[in-house]
Amino acid sequence: MFVVSGLVKIAAGILLCLWPVASFTPLIYLFGVPALLQAIVYLSSAVQHRHRYEDWKILFIQGVIYLSAGIAVVGYPGVTPVFLMIAIGATWLLIGIVNVTMSVQLNKESQKEVGLLSSGLLSIVAGVYILSNLDREVYLLLWILVIYSFLVGILNIIFGINARGWRRMYFDEYRE
Repeated sequence: MFVVSGLVKIAAGILLCLWPVASFTPLIYLFGVPALLQAIVYLSSAVQHRHRYEDWKILFIQGVIYLSAGIAVVGYPGVTPVFLMIAIGATWLLIGIVNVTMSVQLNKESQKEVGLLSSGLLSIVAGVYILSNLDREVYLLLWILVIYSFLVGILNIIFGINARGWRRMYFDEYRE
């Protein structure tokens, strides 16, 4: 699930680099559509694993955050640059808090994972930066989106690959 989420983020970053942004409208979809895709990934994973994974609610919360952001941005016809920046900043901030919380929980369970913690901290910093600089030009937001998409996407992929090894360890005990 985290690998898929990371790939979605990196794909969004690539599209942001390649898309000729002559107007503001493409930015709405280049944030909103990946948010909706990630919502599907997180929500379906949470529902699918709710009986095997006791912290499935964290994944569900992440899915709801992404779903809310995607619907708010794509579904609202009068999106302004400031509204988009608030939606992005709030999404990153909330996802960062959830990732840091999940990382702390994993560390309590002796899974020393810095990828998720780094991703969470980067999300919090980027979210706070966006929310505290709403008066900046939208094209600054474009570059922050690109950098964020690549960095957090890579960190999510690394975390997802590491977490695949944990599945064997936990579910082998679960099956016995």
